[in-house]
Amino acid sequence: MNNFDGDRKLEMDEILNFMYKITNTRPITRNDVYAVLKFYNLKNDDRVKDKFGREVFDGIDNEGFFKYWENRFASKKHIHAYVDPRWTYFFQFTNNISHSTERFIKLYVALDSKHLYDGANLLFDFLERNNISHLSKISKKLRVDNVIIRLNYDDFESAKKIIDFINKTPFLKAGLNKPNPFIPTINGIGYMQEHGNSYNSDISDFIKEYLNVARRRGQESVSAEEFRTFLQECQKNNITYVPDQIDFDDSLMNTFEIAYTGKNKNLNANNISRLNNEQKRSLLINALRATFSKYGINQVRTALIQIIKFNNYGFVTNGGPNNRYRENLKKYLTPEDIMDIINIVNKAKNDMKFLTVEDKINAFCMELFRNELPFILDDICGVTLENYGASQVSMALNEYMRTGSGRYFSRFKNGDQSINYRDKLRMFDRTSFMKVVFDSLTNKGIEAKNIPYQELFHVYADAIAKEKIIVQER
Repeated sequence: MNNFDGDRKLEMDEILNFMYKITNTRPITRNDVYAVLKFYNLKNDDRVKDKFGREVFDGIDNEGFFKYWENRFASKKHIHAYVDPRWTYFFQFTNNISHSTERFIKLYVALDSKHLYDGANLLFDFLERNNISHLSKISKKLRVDNVIIRLNYDDFESAKKIIDFINKTPFLKAGLNKPNPFIPTINGIGYMQEHGNSYNSDISDFIKEYLNVARRRGQESVSAEEFRTFLQECQKNNITYVPDQIDFDDSLMNTFEIAYTGKNKNLNANNISRLNNEQKRSLLINALRATFSKYGINQVRTALIQIIKFNNYGFVTNGGPNNRYRENLKKYLTPEDIMDIINIVNKAKNDMKFLTVEDKINAFCMELFRNELPFILDDICGVTLENYGASQVSMALNEYMRTGSGRYFSRFKNGDQSINYRDKLRMFDRTSFMKVVFDSLTNKGIEAKNIPYQELFHVYADAIAKEKIIVQER
């Protein structure tokens, strides 16, 4: 590491307190924060001066280079250099990556004004010669994130090549500005994995909120340690301050932690993309719960069989852009990893020996969802109970167990067609259906093993009817 690397806690303290003091007469905005992150570490020659010669929080203009880059790279085979008329703030260099790509390795190469033009030529000549796939841009204002290179999310080899090239090229090395302290660095180059968002923009929203909370409390100062705790609480309680973002983005916390501690930045080992056993197990369980919630237990079984036998992750729900369960399972867990987790759970919960993979998966799924399935069955039967009474519930259960048909179950509750309760039967496998009924009766304090089979569904129907009466009386 050079003097750009290591933990950046003290730098974070400095910049947070700088922001806190310059806005002591009003609430701070995300634009205030973002401006400081972009321009705080600029060299004096790269800052704009006002008419009195005072430095302004802005970088000097370098838009004049755009036309020269466009002409210089026009004849190059493996690069496209241009200004998009719909996005004129940036000059773009691209090769073989679509703008619709959502996940990247992002490198920040912060070049000062004296080294920007020739430095960009050296850098993008290197990418062109090596036919590296990338989606890159240079801002028209000098910033500490003015040159950004995006690579494919798993292209660690190219990231290492670029970082090594910069560090072995004295002209580029001499021209580096220091990225803002919230960005992890490897040998002076900002480095992170992201999913198409702007980390600087997103972290600005959280910094803004943290500083305003501190102001309302009347604090004299702020700190990186306190901000870290603030972020951890947001993650724990799934709180986000980023507009149009529903859930807290775990990747933001991961990136911040790397910058804060200075750890886990070894490209050779790809440490950033590894999970420990507990994290793997948590990812698998969350992915399967999301799949269960959306498609039912049979889909979960199918998904596991497809992964383990055919290396096919396509039956797991992705869970939206903030979860990416399918993508992350494929990236972090091999079929062998998943089979190991299944075996560990089965060994802990069952004394049985299983002959087939399918048997192991069935036992694992029943164990995983045993606490949820009885309540889902109660909800399904409760709608039929409200509409037609306990005898209809008993008949519906018998029919489903006998033929697999749910025709005697009600579809909708009180005319609300947003949830089809009959369709929720797909969550159950008929071979394990009786176990769910037994578990539900056990939850209600009824010892089911002594009930004759032919009476079991009558007892269950009466039990949920009595529960409903108790609830209504309350």
